[in-house]
Amino acid sequence: MEPLTYYVCLFLALLLPLLLLKLKRRDDDGLRLPPGPWQLPVIGSLHHLFRSPLAHRAMADIARRLDAPLIYLKLGEVPTVVASSPDAAREILKTHDVSFATRPWSPTVKAAMADGEGLVFARYGALWRQLRKISITELLSTRRVQTFRGVREEEVGRLVAAVAAGRPPPRGASP
Repeated sequence: MEPLTYYVCLFLALLLPLLLLKLKRRDDDGLRLPPGPWQLPVIGSLHHLFRSPLAHRAMADIARRLDAPLIYLKLGEVPTVVASSPDAAREILKTHDVSFATRPWSPTVKAAMADGEGLVFARYGALWRQLRKISITELLSTRRVQTFRGVREEEVGRLVAAVAAGRPPPRGASP
């Protein structure tokens, strides 16, 4: 076998499985994602956000260029869909409300909370609804809020006096 033929066969043997894997991975997702700007391998679309000092303006410029109410960005390795109009955001929240009702758990939250059994990080469901109902009826009722009126007025008075005197507020005073 000639050396040139050998190298061509070797090249095709290495390249063909990679191309088939890439095409297969695209077909398996089955997702029809919104349009987005071109991406770099590791940082994704992050380089597009550095054109403007404010990221939301850069995203608005991308949406305007693509003429789409939704845009697909890859922020590093995190895939993100951005709604660039109030109507698109309303539609997303109407159809995917339960997905947005649950806060994401980071490793810090997992370490700090015992299985997320508090009101703030509880998964959306029966427990969360019950905790919300109890907190609203017991803690945020009109009668309960009125009982703390004197404490709030005292704290505000101390804060105003400290600001008027040009010194930092006393310890224990709310900012």
